Amino acid sequence: MATPASSRMAVKVNKVLRRMDSATGSLFMFVVAVTLIVACVLLMNALLNMSSDELKQNVAAWAPLIGLGGLGVGALMNSELNRRRDNELRALETGAIAGALSGELGVAVATMDQILTVSEGNPLPPTDDEINSFVEYIFTTMRQPFLYEVYGKLVDKIGNLQKEDARMLVGIYAYRRSVFGPPHDIPGIATTARQRYDQIRAALKLHKGACEEIQAKLADY
Repeated sequence: MATPASSRMAVKVNKVLRRMDSATGSLFMFVVAVTLIVACVLLMNALLNMSSDELKQNVAAWAPLIGLGGLGVGALMNSELNRRRDNELRALETGAIAGALSGELGVAVATMDQILTVSEGNPLPPTDDEINSFVEYIFTTMRQPFLYEVYGKLVDKIGNLQKEDARMLVGIYAYRRSVFGPPHDIPGIATTARQRYDQIRAALKLHKGACEEIQAKLADY
């Protein structure tokens, strides 16, 4: 039965191991195991060199320490197993998050590809009203909920990704909302419908490239 002292020690050890990465945790366990083996060898050698009377006296003194040491070893092994299990579960969850976000970004890239193909494959409408109508179509398409749904549901778990990837992902969605959301204006000075149209196409190409870059990074998870 575990004593309060050994229970507190197990909790402290578990906290320490959970902060370690896999390599550091394994090295720590190796050092502890070697230390315990050396301690056991020295103890056995000391006991073998004692007389029977000394042996009886020392066994009574060493028994609690040996029991506490056994509990400590058990706590270390249990903590290491828990840490490895937690790391595996976290890796699986992170892979699922990355896969879902990569899929949504793929949809966004395909949507922008379609818009750019239409805009490049057809002559520009002759009137400003027709240009503005096509621009409104771009804004409406880029505001569709299916381009934001997965991100909205997983935004609280993006911290599971690597720091740089998470920062880039947040920036991509923030850029999309700021540029293609209300009030439907692209940063910069556009004095004509044609200039505004060119700015929007440039913003689409920039955003598409960023989406493709982070999508490739997410595929590595």
